[in-house]
Amino acid sequence: MNPDAGKFYGISTACRMMGVSRAAYYKWTHRKVTVHEQENQAIWDDIIELKGRITTPQFTIQVQHPDD
Repeated sequence: MNPDAGKFYGISTACRMMGVSRAAYYKWTHRKVTVHEQENQAIWDDIIELKGRITTPQFTIQVQHPDD
């Protein structure tokens, strides 16, 4: 979002700011999600689900020993 105007940037402007071509951006948006990315998303979903329900020490134990 453009902090000065309070509006979202267009794809062309955002790509130019990030130094990537529009073609590369659209190729990235249509890629197949890898198994690794799916695993990372599952972990992230678990973290979000547990956030606020357990303490940090409990969370650490849960991450280190998920089947206990």
